Parts: sequence; structure tokens; C-alpha cells
Amino acid sequence: DGEGRKMSKSLGNVVAPQEIIQNFGADILRLWVASSSYNDDVRISQEIIDRLVDGYRKIRNTVRYLLGNLEGFNPDVHAVPYAKLLDLDRWALNALAKMIEAVNEGYERYDFVSVYKAIHAFCNEELSGIYLDILKDRLYTSAAHSPERRCAQTVLYHILDVLVRVTAPIVCFTSDEVFTLMAKSSKHAGALSAHLLEWPVIDPEWRSFAVEEKFAVLMELRPYVLKALEEKRRTGAIGGSLEAKVIFETASDRDEAYLKRHAAIIHSIFIV
Repeated sequence: DGEGRKMSKSLGNVVAPQEIIQNFGADILRLWVASSSYNDDVRISQEIIDRLVDGYRKIRNTVRYLLGNLEGFNPDVHAVPYAKLLDLDRWALNALAKMIEAVNEGYERYDFVSVYKAIHAFCNEELSGIYLDILKDRLYTSAAHSPERRCAQTVLYHILDVLVRVTAPIVCFTSDEVFTLMAKSSKHAGALSAHLLEWPVIDPEWRSFAVEEKFAVLMELRPYVLKALEEKRRTGAIGGSLEAKVIFETASDRDEAYLKRHAAIIHSIFIV
């Protein structure tokens, strides 16, 4: 059980798989298996299940957001080539490539815990915490067919197309549900299920150390800027972050040169 005691009817600490499936669905039970290290005693409790439900909800809600913003997007017609994407979109594809690398390594080692952690961290940190947060203005205010919005949708499509494949071995019912709803390109022709798709292959263009290096300092600064904005919001000095201006008062010559070099994108990274 959750405290490391052997399950027995006399202790009343038995957790029946059928109850988990009935209350939460089979994918939660599968996720529990995948997130449990088989090098140790495998534990289960209501607290552990609740934690996994939260983790599952983060992945599912991320996918729902992707599906919602890809409404009307035809990848064969509307997809933008990599060379024409904005730098932030290239940053997201680089993060996606790194996630695929981590997932591949985990599956090769039968280390399903690291697979789950890599997928969850990508959805929670790179997507919800950064990319999708920054993208909202572009998705909601740009014209439906504008290049900026199509760039964003192209990357969202690539992310969804990868997620539906790498999650399929673990949350198989969810992946199949997503596949029935998502926009499909000609490369999906004939596939009736997520489980009949080829495994994702990383496009060499996606893995860009130059893009990663360009955004590294800005991404490190972002939590501090968001904290400062939150403090101003709490005191009533601002409502939303777009009412604020960020000023960096102290910086080395190197940092000042970096900030000036990327001045055109700073406001969008910090949503100010």
C-alpha cells in the first residue's frame, strides 16, 4: 500500500484494479503501472491515484487545448515550412525534439517512469508554462489565416501529432480518442487508429542548438519577471501583465548586448 505494507484483507488496505477502472478509467490504471518503478516495491493508494489523476489531467487538458486551436487547420494546405516559422515556434519544436529523444531513450530501456515524466514535464513546463502561455495573444487576436497564426498552428499540429503517438503505449484509450478528433494529413491515410501510426521521427531541422542558445537566458529570466509582475498585480498596480513595462536596471556589458540583440522579442516572451 502507500505506506509500504503488504496488502491484505485483514488490514483492509487492498486497492482493487476494477475499482480504479470503474472510478477513473483504465488509462489511469495503466498510467499507475507506467509511473511505478519496478526496481522497488510497487505501491498504490488513493493518494497516489489522485496524484496520477492530476498528472493525467495536465496531459489531457494540454491535448484539448491543441485540438481546440487546430479547428479548421488542414496540415496539407496550411502548414508553414520550418524556414518561415517564427523563432519562438522553432524553440517549441526544439523542445519537442528533446522530448522525443528522452521518450525514445526511456522506451528503449523499458524505463516507463522516465517516459511518463518526460511527457508530463513537456506538457506542464515547456507547453503550458511557456509556449502556450505566450501564444495566446497570437492565436486569439491574429487574423484566422494570418502567417503568424498559421505558424503557431503548424507547431501545435506537430506537437499533437507526436503526443498522440508517444502516449499511445501508456494511455492507449486516450490516444485513440485524440486521433479520431485531430486534423489529419495525407501521411495518416489509411490509419484507423493511433496504434497503427508510425513512431515519430525527429525532423533534423527541429533540433537547433542555435535557437536553444538564443532563448536560454530569456527563459531563465522569465520566472523572475513573472514573479515581479505577480507582486505588482497583488498590490493592484496592474491588472494584466500587458499593462506593465519591464525595465532591466543592472546588467553586465555582455547581458546588455544580449538583451539589446533580442529586444524585438522580449515583450512577447514576458507578455508585457
